[in-house]
Amino acid sequence: MEAVQGIEDFINYVVATLAGRPESAQITRREVGIKHIFDVKVDDEDVPRLLGRSGNTVTALRNLAIAAAERDGLDVGLEVVEEGNFRHRDDDRDLRGDGRSQQPGRRQRRF
Repeated sequence: MEAVQGIEDFINYVVATLAGRPESAQITRREVGIKHIFDVKVDDEDVPRLLGRSGNTVTALRNLAIAAAERDGLDVGLEVVEEGNFRHRDDDRDLRGDGRSQQPGRRQRRF
């Protein structure tokens, strides 16, 4: 679990560096099967900075975490939690065909 803690520390460092209000940044870890998922929550004003243009910043952070985990034989993921909304990469799918997510109250952000 030392490797998982190192990855969490790395994600925390990068998120705190990117955030305008690093004191509000929170990283939590949960396990889904054998996969370690890191949920990142930042202030609403910092979400665009964390995501980056077209999601490039969060994608780069996710890829670095995955690469570091693979070195130790781990499976990890990174998800952004927005205020009152849980962001999962698959939530952007148009499940109704009318441009709205099937789950009300979710923001649709492509990254």
